[in-house]
Amino acid sequence: MAMARTVMTLSEDMIVEILLRLPVKILARFRERQSTPKKILLSTPSMLGFIEIDVPFWDGSAVRDLFFRFKQRGRAVKMVGSCNGLVCVTLYNHKDFYIWNPSTGAQRKLPDPEVSPDGGTYKYGFGYDSSSGDYKVLVASYGARNPGHFLGSEGKLFSLKRNSWIRIQVLDNPYESYYSAGILCNGALHWEVVLDEPYKCQMIIAFNLAEEKFINVPYPSIPIEEYDEEEEVIDICFDGLRNLGGRLCFTCYRPNFVELLVMMEYGVQQSWE
Repeated sequence: MAMARTVMTLSEDMIVEILLRLPVKILARFRERQSTPKKILLSTPSMLGFIEIDVPFWDGSAVRDLFFRFKQRGRAVKMVGSCNGLVCVTLYNHKDFYIWNPSTGAQRKLPDPEVSPDGGTYKYGFGYDSSSGDYKVLVASYGARNPGHFLGSEGKLFSLKRNSWIRIQVLDNPYESYYSAGILCNGALHWEVVLDEPYKCQMIIAFNLAEEKFINVPYPSIPIEEYDEEEEVIDICFDGLRNLGGRLCFTCYRPNFVELLVMMEYGVQQSWE
């Protein structure tokens, strides 16, 4: 007597758990055919990026050029940020944003954020919000300034889960920033900002991805000038923020050595050491 065949239907959550345990090369095969795993790979935020690669930065054999289909002739590509194996880039016009997994080739073009600084500057960033299990992209535009007159600012935040941009309140920008892309650390994107006077570093601003708002982060108490044994002025050059093992870090160049300042307890000014 023929045995009846039982077909089990797996839930999408269970399929995700299975896919997370498969090698990248096997996952890439699903992209070549129409299938349920392919749909999950392209639509589930947790599946777009889940690979951590630990390679010594001095290992030249690990560095290679990557081909990406969204590159356009005459359009420079800027790095917005990277997180959990995902890379977010924008083209020069700041209208075309992409989230891309170089390992699997999966990519998603984001809607136009529709912000324009009209000759001003941008700050942007990309990161993972662990509280909601969501990837988010921030873009803030600051209009051009005439002497004594600031022409306004605008901010937009994209949620991969919502698949849309929302308007957010940004800080008034009486400052300049060396770098446009924010440094992801402790669930927030960070920028070092300075006054109009050269090298007068004043503060760190951050965007909390979970609370979706800007905050101030304490700046290290370090003089911008020191004196040598002959009372000659020694200039100290700050080279921006970094993420060092999950802690916010400052690179400080002195005449004969480089000093790293690390915030040991996030948000505590006295913990810089």
